[in-house]
Amino acid sequence: SVSQCAMTKQKLHLISDSNATQNVRELPQNVFIPQNKNASNQTHKLHSLIKYQGTLKQDLITHCINKFSEVGQTILDPFCGDGIVPVQAIMQNRIALASDINPLATHITSAKMYPARIDEVIIFLNKINFKHPVSMSGYQEYFAEFYHPDTYTEIINLKNGIKQFRAQGLQTKACNFVELLTLSLLHGHLRGYLSSYSSPNIALSPKKQATLNKKRREIPEYRAIVPRIMQRSAQVLRDGITTSFLDIASSSLVKNCNAHELRYISANSVDLVLTSLPLLHNFNYYLNYWLEHWFCGVDIQREQQKQILNFPHNDWVKFINETLQEMLRVTKPNAFVALEISQGMDKNNSSLLNELKSIIISVAKRVRHYDKQFMVREVIISKAINQRQEVIVLQVR
Repeated sequence: SVSQCAMTKQKLHLISDSNATQNVRELPQNVFIPQNKNASNQTHKLHSLIKYQGTLKQDLITHCINKFSEVGQTILDPFCGDGIVPVQAIMQNRIALASDINPLATHITSAKMYPARIDEVIIFLNKINFKHPVSMSGYQEYFAEFYHPDTYTEIINLKNGIKQFRAQGLQTKACNFVELLTLSLLHGHLRGYLSSYSSPNIALSPKKQATLNKKRREIPEYRAIVPRIMQRSAQVLRDGITTSFLDIASSSLVKNCNAHELRYISANSVDLVLTSLPLLHNFNYYLNYWLEHWFCGVDIQREQQKQILNFPHNDWVKFINETLQEMLRVTKPNAFVALEISQGMDKNNSSLLNELKSIIISVAKRVRHYDKQFMVREVIISKAINQRQEVIVLQVR
């Protein structure tokens, strides 16, 4: 309700110190404007393979990596999402540590960090019996509006095959990469996708897909899975995967864990934390990517219970406090922490954005780990066409 929202904002205001708003205004601002208008043509196809909401833009990632780290250093993204930060870090010759509480995110990130070769994809696909009869339980209720029965049969056989090979520890890299390629084909608006005409950005509900099919007077047609996976594989790997990338990736890690429990990372070992904080108000990753979660075998109901409460909820502030504490633990003295804080925020609501910045700054100033603490360094404002991202930069002292 309106009154509850007002009370929440009042409580949040009390969390920040009395000079927080003034501190935000006095922070040095570094305006970053992407110079290359054809940057999209220089983006490796691995980055665009999965359309995932709430992540940093590549040009801003590149800028932050260059500014706040050196070649050979270690970069952490504890909210890795679609893996754009760790993959770009490896491409810029940095060791990447990536984690996320959502298993779908770590599935995607791991497959991008350790891509298979085309011949490995072919060998793996040849081992799958795509015509094997499958149970059609649930097909009519959930999938009939998206897929022809024969397409659905092939999808199920591939899903089961990936699960079986992975359980046996066989061809893990090929399993993960084929799974990633399939995720990128599950729904979309072109014939190259496996579904009937649909949104390429999110998985519509069966009801909404049925409405769209009726509006377009369409029924799902058969779309063979193997040629589409092979075509997508060729598109993604056309840019090449260098030996250097594979070598650095072998020293990098991906873990499914909470951002305030990074037990896999030693203290004083990270040179740069670069991430986008979870802020999206009205975006439910589990429901909007329900087809992707289903294909990966992720239990949506169980995982939703772990979902981080979004700003401006008070529990979100508690979570950020614990997360910053853990970031301080794992970072080296003089290391940097760059936090993107504008994803999902109403760009016209500057007061809410300033309130968010003041809370993060207040929390950051209070956390300690032995003799280490954060110093607020600057705010980077990235301005591009129809885009604006803001990054708070902290330095460990």
